[in-house]
Amino acid sequence: GNDTIYEYSSSTQYSRHLGDKLVLGPGIAVGDVIVTRNAADWEDVTISFQGAAGSILLNEQFGDNRYGVEEIVFADGTVWTPSQLAHVGYAQAMTAGDDYIFGVKGNDTINGAEGNDSLYGWEGIDSLTGGAGDDYLEGSWHADTYVYNLGDGNDTIYEYSSSTQYSRHLGDKLVLGPGIAVGDVIVTRNAADWEDVTISFQGAAGSILLNEQFGDNRYGVEEIVFADGTVWTSSQLAHVGYAQAMTAGDDYIFGIQENDTINGGEGNDSLYGWLGADSLTGGVGDDYLEGSWHADTYVYNLGDGNDTIFEYSSSTQYSRHLGDKLVLGADFAPRDVMFAKGEVDALDVTITFGDLPGSILLDNQLGDSRYGLETIELGDGTIWTKAEIAGMVSSSSDDTVTGTDGDNYLNGQAGQDLIIGNDGDDVLLGGLGDDTLIGGLGSDTLEGGDGADIFAYQDLLEAGDVIDGFDATGSDLIDLDALLDSLGIAGADRSARVDIQQAGSDQDAVVSLDSDGDLVFETVLTTVTSVTGDLDNSDLNLGTLV
Repeated sequence: GNDTIYEYSSSTQYSRHLGDKLVLGPGIAVGDVIVTRNAADWEDVTISFQGAAGSILLNEQFGDNRYGVEEIVFADGTVWTPSQLAHVGYAQAMTAGDDYIFGVKGNDTINGAEGNDSLYGWEGIDSLTGGAGDDYLEGSWHADTYVYNLGDGNDTIYEYSSSTQYSRHLGDKLVLGPGIAVGDVIVTRNAADWEDVTISFQGAAGSILLNEQFGDNRYGVEEIVFADGTVWTSSQLAHVGYAQAMTAGDDYIFGIQENDTINGGEGNDSLYGWLGADSLTGGVGDDYLEGSWHADTYVYNLGDGNDTIFEYSSSTQYSRHLGDKLVLGADFAPRDVMFAKGEVDALDVTITFGDLPGSILLDNQLGDSRYGLETIELGDGTIWTKAEIAGMVSSSSDDTVTGTDGDNYLNGQAGQDLIIGNDGDDVLLGGLGDDTLIGGLGSDTLEGGDGADIFAYQDLLEAGDVIDGFDATGSDLIDLDALLDSLGIAGADRSARVDIQQAGSDQDAVVSLDSDGDLVFETVLTTVTSVTGDLDNSDLNLGTLV
């Protein structure tokens, strides 16, 4: 009949698991036995017989050492161990068709031969060769060897260990047979799954898909071994892939869970650093750059086109979001750089460069702490923090735009904006709307643009600016109230202490101050250019004159 045997001992004493055997009666020869593994449960094995009915299911035979019989005993005295039983099963399963072959919890050597085979090494130090056909090879725990020769078809290798012991993940290797040289190998990452990598060959058919190769340390082979003795690590495999993917066209280049340096070169490229402290340079063209976890560096040089940077970490560890930076090349000065909110998403920030070409979209830069860059660095040593970047961002609404203590280019765009330059030689543009511009310390250039604009001075150290474009016919105003307060100048004396010199209507003008009351206007507060009309005291806010 069709019997089932379940041999199991729950004892923790190993000796109590030993000595179990299956005895096959007279008339059953070694050559009559057919050994079949169960595709639904690798640990089961069925013994059947050539030319005779009946079978024996050895339930959990290839489980751990608590399960299964230790011997198969034939009437002629032949004895098979569980390992021999498994190897008979391998040999019988290796056909010219599509085979499923399962290893045991030992060191297996399995060759699928012809056909589209599925080979499972399971536990142990296994050697798996798919042979001709499109094969699936899975080694599992311990140091497995996968062998691929020219003509072996399109194979898939899945190397994974669920063990929490890191040493059980190490030592796995792919061995490439004779005729496959280093220069023949083409390495391609999968755009749909960054963790996969496909190896193909110049001038030869066939390929190897290394499934989840660049997943965490439980996945993938550790070495690629060539017939000439060359050995690539997993990291070297990735770098070969980078180099081959960097073309003059539109490239997709994926990093791994290490510190990657990737340059897209020409073309509209998509670069993904993934885990690790990565350095991403888009190069010429309109590129997409995404770094993900850890401290990533994005490099942008003059002529690099219109790039998009998306920096995001899904990690709940806050430290993994920190240290991301954009490095602007030596051709950019701080006063070249202007920040504006995105036109589609107000959490985006767009960087432009005045009269210089190119732009950078910082995707979700103003989002929560998981998003965006922490700093922007320029060639002159200027470093802007995340908070400073946010302060310099403007929009078409009413904004407060605040510069740093260096040189800034601040544009209010539309809306009624308050623009504060702080220290440094800044350029402040009001744009559309009724704006208030405060240059702060340094020699600033203030341009109100359309609308009724106010140019405010609060301290004598803010003197020396240029107001470019002033409507003296009634709309614009130079506000000196706070400045005069700071100097203790009050009442009617305020009007006497300010001097305006203008050659004529629509001419440039100079506004000066007698700061100490000696009737000498020694301080040039501002030079006003592109004046419309006659600039006089009615264009000044001097505060209370009584």
